[in-house]
Amino acid sequence: MQPPRLPSNVALPTISLAIVGGMVLLVSAYVLLRWMHAARAKLREIKENAPSLLMKRVRLSDGERRTMRSSLQIPRGGTASTPPAPTYRYLQLAHSLDLTESYVKKMRREHGLEVMSLGEYLSSLRPAGPTKSASLKDVEMLIGAALLRTLGPSVGTALLPVLGVLPTALKAAAGIGGVAVAATAVGTAGHAAADANDSETTAKGKSIGERVAVDTPAAVIRAVGGLSILQIAGAADLASAVARVRSGWDGYSAPEDCQEQAPMKGTADSDSFSDVPTDPLKIMRRGETSPSTFPSELLPNPFILSKHWKAAIDGMVDITRSKIGENYDPEEHSIPIPAPLRDALLPDLHLGCPVRCLQTNREVLENRLLCILLNKLATIDILDEVVDEEGSCPANPFVVKIDEGASPIHRPDALIQALMECGHQVEATVTTRITTFGLRLCVKDKVENSEGEKEVKWIHIPIGFDLRSGLQHPISGRNISAFITHGAVDLSVKGSLLKNVALQYYHNQDGFDGWSSGHYPEADWAERPPYSRKLCDPIRMARLAGLLSCCENSVGSKLRLPLGGYGLTGCCTDSAAAIEFALTGSTGVYPLLGIGSYKSHVVRRADELRKVSERRRLAKAKKSTQGTDDDVISPPSEVVEDAEALRLALKDLPNDIHPLPSTNSSTAKRILSSCVPAKDPAFQLMVDERRILEGIASES
Repeated sequence: MQPPRLPSNVALPTISLAIVGGMVLLVSAYVLLRWMHAARAKLREIKENAPSLLMKRVRLSDGERRTMRSSLQIPRGGTASTPPAPTYRYLQLAHSLDLTESYVKKMRREHGLEVMSLGEYLSSLRPAGPTKSASLKDVEMLIGAALLRTLGPSVGTALLPVLGVLPTALKAAAGIGGVAVAATAVGTAGHAAADANDSETTAKGKSIGERVAVDTPAAVIRAVGGLSILQIAGAADLASAVARVRSGWDGYSAPEDCQEQAPMKGTADSDSFSDVPTDPLKIMRRGETSPSTFPSELLPNPFILSKHWKAAIDGMVDITRSKIGENYDPEEHSIPIPAPLRDALLPDLHLGCPVRCLQTNREVLENRLLCILLNKLATIDILDEVVDEEGSCPANPFVVKIDEGASPIHRPDALIQALMECGHQVEATVTTRITTFGLRLCVKDKVENSEGEKEVKWIHIPIGFDLRSGLQHPISGRNISAFITHGAVDLSVKGSLLKNVALQYYHNQDGFDGWSSGHYPEADWAERPPYSRKLCDPIRMARLAGLLSCCENSVGSKLRLPLGGYGLTGCCTDSAAAIEFALTGSTGVYPLLGIGSYKSHVVRRADELRKVSERRRLAKAKKSTQGTDDDVISPPSEVVEDAEALRLALKDLPNDIHPLPSTNSSTAKRILSSCVPAKDPAFQLMVDERRILEGIASES
């Protein structure tokens, strides 16, 4: 059979396509710059015209809340016949964070907490004075700008997709690039094309950028559905390339030699440890990312648990009390004090929530100390890449002993095994929780008590960040959203010495992959993770976690990846899923965000770790037969086997950056297990998406 031939008058579109593609990129960049400039100018104009604009908050009755919610019940994929009343217009700014009635009642009934949605708070705001100089849309823009200013660029960017009408104007006006630009470019493309052919608009003298910045309706943002996982991955990839070029590294020269790295030392009277290193391997040997960590004299090598554990905790209590004051009580459950925003446009809104911590201050210190021991022990397999506490490289092994005369412990799994043999109960569980990136909001309210006196009442505002999952409604084609989760391996240790220790293993935002304290507030969203799977072998889990920590931190350090590779080789969910997959052959964690090109380095590093461990074992066996064995820390056979299991898990993990038709069903199942609580979900969006996801999950 002859292949089809192109007509003689048709040329292969090679050079022509390249030229056209280049022109499109240049024009797109020009339009985007013009649009950003116009958006900033518009925001300045609004601020100048309304310099004295103040907002006040009014208390809404239950009836008003019900009316407000019903006025915004727009069917998915449909349109409203009439726009919502201006009184409730601000609710559109956070429509995807509407709370379910069952969740509101549950929080009040079981936890004694009052909650309201972010949109409900915004809808209670009213201008405190005349607003002739500022239109309703202008007021909305200023409120959105105040939210961005309050939350900061990183969290503000993540929250933008839930701000309805505001993203297109405010992302540019706030000067937020990267992810924000990726999201806004899609949302503005349709309007830019329409405006380019709109003679009436041209006659009025409006630029494309100004028109888009001011007039983009909420419907467009709802149609786009906010940021997608694919956009975030692309932005992270681009940011990594820019950061590495700016660092002066050409990608070909060898990484800096570890002997040139500065030693890490600290004392109780010194704040030298307050500067947290950015290199993940330095953090790994340091033991934690907390700015004020345990000084070196409280962490001797070897560290004898029966002798040094209590002394280290008591010493850190004294250091903390000297910094905070005599009111610091190690046996107290801390309750954070919300900080007022002091923004005239966001009255009564506070950062933080006054919810009691599940553990005492002393127990949190014990969490941190065990994290440090496990992270230091995990460096055993990459000592030639690590600088120790004395500035030596290769580093000397860190050693832990249970008692003075006990055998030395060189590995994190060996420490977990020793604790279990001493009678400690150890449980390991893979979990996911809806994340807020540490951000919590609440509203300060003053109500009259039974005696007619005013008393403070705190109303909590649950929030979350939803992304386009890459799945779509089978009929309408609407993008299906999923809330971002925090994934981790939770480790609980309880016994005679370590009475109530809670740890978490994950790749954190500081770029460090390892163990962190697992303390949480005493609240429903912390105590009830949507996804929870108990792991039957905590010893092997600790061994796999130590090996993955070596691989992730080694790659992040060697390649000089921004944030140690966080968002590139993976995130917290990826590290938890890798452990679960290596142990069980499957995972229910979502989302998995490791970019393939970067994740490949971690896979190769795991293979290299396996080969090095195998060579060391063979060398030890040979020396043993000759009677010259001096390698007392040679890796056991389980390390070689688990390094291979980890390599295969990393290689075969699902990826959610770009779902395929063949993976849609399994992806939907993981979204349901990780992001949608089975009972009393917080957000109405979870309920809406559950029905659709269940249908996709049942597809063959």
